[in-house]
Amino acid sequence: MKKIICIGECSLNIVLGPSGEPFGSLPGGRVTNAAAILGGDDRFKVVMASEVSSDPVGDILAAYLTEHGVDITSLDRYTEGRTALNVFTAPDAESEPESLTRYESYPEEGFDIIWPRVDEGDIVLFGGYYAIDRRMRPRLLRFLNNCVERKAVLVYLPGILPQQEPRITRVMPAILENLEMANVVMTRNNDLKLIFGVDNSETC
Repeated sequence: MKKIICIGECSLNIVLGPSGEPFGSLPGGRVTNAAAILGGDDRFKVVMASEVSSDPVGDILAAYLTEHGVDITSLDRYTEGRTALNVFTAPDAESEPESLTRYESYPEEGFDIIWPRVDEGDIVLFGGYYAIDRRMRPRLLRFLNNCVERKAVLVYLPGILPQQEPRITRVMPAILENLEMANVVMTRNNDLKLIFGVDNSETC
């Protein structure tokens, strides 16, 4: 059975109304949610390679992935830190932007996970800030190079939050390296705007 290996951040999104009333919460991270969707397909084994703290929020995310048929053997449960939270506050008026406050506490030495075996034809889906974060980049790059050597198909989902990296020039070399390695790139116009300054894919 072919594998889909998903590499990205696991976080929890909390949504508040304009006056602070809670609307609800849901798992965050495009790669995490892609893994959950793909986990329902019996044709593939889906593996999530990521990290969450051994806290109640981490328990929620680990259970979410497991309930959707995702293998979490490569999900590291660190003890020094807290699982990432994104708090979205709805605007008072349609003309106002949605506000986002981010809370995270990762260990300095992170992403020390058990990497899954990669075979020819496997799909490796990676992206978000995890794909360019200097804390985990060295280990991730070694794994991606191994995936290329083993003839896996690399799918890159570029995209970051301004709260994670306000100066795009710091991470642009890693973004360009990921674009060169990937067989397929999937992104959104607003991600292109943040990274390249324009939202037209052909121009980028």
